[in-house]
Amino acid sequence: MNPNIRQVFLEASQKFLALKDLEQLLETSEKKDSPLFLAYKAATLALYAKYSLVPAMKLSYFLQASGLLEQAIAENPENIEIRFIRFAVEHHLPAAASNYALHLREDKKIIIENLVRSKLNRAFKASIAQILWHSGLCTFADKKVLEKYIPAEN
Repeated sequence: MNPNIRQVFLEASQKFLALKDLEQLLETSEKKDSPLFLAYKAATLALYAKYSLVPAMKLSYFLQASGLLEQAIAENPENIEIRFIRFAVEHHLPAAASNYALHLREDKKIIIENLVRSKLNRAFKASIAQILWHSGLCTFADKKVLEKYIPAEN
C-alpha cells in the first residue's frame, strides 16, 4: 500500500480538503482486497461522518466505517495499523455516540504491546504514540513505552 496514505490520513483527520487526497490515494491503491485497505476505506467514511453536518449522514457513514473496521480486524487482528485506525475513529466520537467506542482499551493495549516489533516507519510510530498519549487512556506504564517514540520538544 502507498506509504503516503498514512500521512494523508493524519492530515485528513485535521483538514477536510485532505480527505479528497486520501480518497484518490485509495482509488489508485493496488491492494484493494487487503484488510489494511478496508481499514483506510473505513477511515475515509469515518472522516466523512466527522465533517458531515447532517446527523443522519454522520450515523450512516459511521456505521459503514464501523462494519469495515470490524471486517478488517477480523481478517488481521494483530495489525497495529488497523487497530490504530479503529482507535482513532472511536476515540474521536462525540460523547453522545460513546456507546460505539467499545474497543479503545483493547486496541490501545495491542498497539502498545506490538509497537516495538512493528515495521511501521518511525514518523508514523511517533504519530501513533502521540495520539495514544494524548487520548487520556494511557497509564503511567503505557506512557513509559510510548515516550520512546515521541520526539523530544526543543
